[in-house]
Amino acid sequence: MTHDNQGSTAGRIASRRSVLRTLGAAGVAGVAVATRSGSATAAPRGGFQFDRVVNMHEAGADPTGGEPVDPIVDRYTESGTLLLFPPGEYRLNQFNPGFDTDLENFGIRGVNSKQVTFVPREGQGSDRYGTGYADKLFINLWGVRNLLLGGFTVDCTAENTGGRTQLLADDGLVFRDVTFRGRHDVDRGPLLFCVFDEDGEGVVDRARLPDGSVGPDPNPVGVFVFRPHAGTLTFRNCHVEGFQDNGIYASAPDDPGVIGVEGGYYANNNVAGVRLGQSESYVKNATIVVDEVPDFWNRAFKNVNMRGIWQNDGEGMSVKNCEVVMATDVTSQGGIVSSKRSGGFTVENTTVRTEAPYRSFGISARRSQGEDGFGNQFEDLSVTLRNVSTTGDAPDAAAVDLRGRDGSLVENARIRHSGTGRDGIRLLDSDATVRNAVIDVAGEPIVAEGSDVTTRNVRYDDNGRGRGRSDR
Repeated sequence: MTHDNQGSTAGRIASRRSVLRTLGAAGVAGVAVATRSGSATAAPRGGFQFDRVVNMHEAGADPTGGEPVDPIVDRYTESGTLLLFPPGEYRLNQFNPGFDTDLENFGIRGVNSKQVTFVPREGQGSDRYGTGYADKLFINLWGVRNLLLGGFTVDCTAENTGGRTQLLADDGLVFRDVTFRGRHDVDRGPLLFCVFDEDGEGVVDRARLPDGSVGPDPNPVGVFVFRPHAGTLTFRNCHVEGFQDNGIYASAPDDPGVIGVEGGYYANNNVAGVRLGQSESYVKNATIVVDEVPDFWNRAFKNVNMRGIWQNDGEGMSVKNCEVVMATDVTSQGGIVSSKRSGGFTVENTTVRTEAPYRSFGISARRSQGEDGFGNQFEDLSVTLRNVSTTGDAPDAAAVDLRGRDGSLVENARIRHSGTGRDGIRLLDSDATVRNAVIDVAGEPIVAEGSDVTTRNVRYDDNGRGRGRSDR
């Protein structure tokens, strides 16, 4: 790839040392960390190897949002280059160098997401500039290795304006500290990621999408993981709220791809706050909330099912140290749900709260068909719930509902529900063990149909109306 680097190199391309001094003065360590070999905070294995850092002010980019910066960004897009944006507002119509770019060690970095803003051209992401898929993208980087994007805000507050940012790397993907402002009102969600190599790694850290999408049509996804994903992709401390077709939609790829969700806040997303499908994927230290009736919940838009965490393919998903709150009256299968195309899963050290008038399950495992959507057979269908607390005053249904899940275990559990008719644990064709548990519900503590249940050291408190009873 050849570019016309107009003007003298001096003054346009700063040394790494001087740029890192500038970043240090601005209180930003992101680029410095990413250029250190072996960084534990999301640099790819071996670190980035930037041969040059281009100060985009000095290269001619307009920081007032008046003139598009597209030509200048295109001019310096080549391997070994970090494009550094100092504070300002930049009009970036579209950055789409094409598919299979073969870029390596390339980055676009703002000094701080609160100080650097990219503004797409008005109408980007709609049909205004073309109806093809590529016409509607905002940033498209495909076939890259060691890619760093971060430290900026994308202003999508103009009507019918946004476009998708999609980053598809062979390995070494880092997307950090990026905020999207404005309700998403075009038909493709704002973010798509993929790591193609089976041993490749990617990190999405502090991606913030707090403003959601507009309904009832179209139905954009907040964050989508592309089906060819085969590596390991970790989402850390992200905020995704108010999207109509999943907050994080990561169940499309087949094994061996693994998705990790660590920390973060996922609120009021239809279908699921976090949706996983690869075996051994996990959610830990995250908060998932449904506490508002969305404005797309109306008679014209009936496809509403607001789950918290959804295992929709694969087996071996784990949920650890999470808080799930279901507290509004919308259709939902439950707070933590495993579908018929899923195998076994584990929930540990997690709280699930279901409040009235919410009526669905806290934790639900549907009867599995024994294989995932790709025809892979499951070895284990059992559900393990350990150190789990479920509370609330939601009526009817059950706190825990397991169907066709032999070998399940409920251990060290606290199930306290005061809602009318609310059962504790329902087992349908699911032989299970319940031990070291307190079950305090208005309905039946354990309902077993076609199931052999072994209980040990289980206390039934009867909602505090009496001394209760124990099974030891």
